[in-house]
Amino acid sequence: MERIGPYAVVGRIAKGSTADVLLARSPKNPHEHVVVKRLWPHLASEEQFVRMFVDETRLQSVIVHPTIVRALDLGEDGETYYSVLELVDGPSLSAAVRGPPRGAAGGSIAIGARGARAGVARHAARDPASGDALALVHRDVAPPNILLSRTGDVKLTDFGVVKSDVGRERGLLSTERTQPGIVKGRVRYMSPEQVKGDAIDARSDLFALGVTLWELLRGERLYGVADPHVADAIVHTAAPRLEGPPAVIVELVDALLAKQPSHRPRDARVVAEVLESVAGLTNDAIARYVIALGLPSLARPKEGRA
Repeated sequence: MERIGPYAVVGRIAKGSTADVLLARSPKNPHEHVVVKRLWPHLASEEQFVRMFVDETRLQSVIVHPTIVRALDLGEDGETYYSVLELVDGPSLSAAVRGPPRGAAGGSIAIGARGARAGVARHAARDPASGDALALVHRDVAPPNILLSRTGDVKLTDFGVVKSDVGRERGLLSTERTQPGIVKGRVRYMSPEQVKGDAIDARSDLFALGVTLWELLRGERLYGVADPHVADAIVHTAAPRLEGPPAVIVELVDALLAKQPSHRPRDARVVAEVLESVAGLTNDAIARYVIALGLPSLARPKEGRA
């Protein structure tokens, strides 16, 4: 059985552009599974990729919250770097957008509420040394980065393109500051200001959450995958109004998708409270939603590397 540091590899979860994502057993408890994210060896000599990889792990170890995937370890195996993350046994939200379960509106709203709570956690994150607020902007809030568990947890992951001027000043981030006009993240979930390369804050992540929630409730993409005019539509074209959800949800999504940041809700806590007033606070609706997707458990892959 292959080992990465002290972690015994059980199987592969995914092959990413920058890292191999593997399921492994914890050395402390052989019955406990973790995720090992191993930077591709050919990128280990590229300083910028290594910095991004280390920065992401540092940030995910600092933000301790039920809606954020926790980073547990960071190491080097002689060939490249790896990070260890908690396992979320379930799919990403991409699976739900592709085919939401029948009658899934309640689960969709509950998922949106957890996504908003992840925004609250990011906003509240502080530098462990100084106690200063990090003012994190995720910049890539999108279905592939929102993980759903069979027990009803919803967790945000992938902090590789996070923006935090305070984090950079305090040494938590070592990557270079993004130059004006440069955009990072998935274009279809970007805010108008992010598309244009303007200054962004937490309200940009709220726009991305609005796109995600619209897609969950509508059961289709807001912007076409291959549409060459996506950026223009994000900046200039209003999203079609939802039909079917409660009026308070329709109005909230409209506000989240406002072109001007000042017209959006003032913070993620307000968004979470509105969604929770409709969906409640239990995990049951989300758990039923995930199970109804009918996907296999990540904790039972075939033995050995895929």
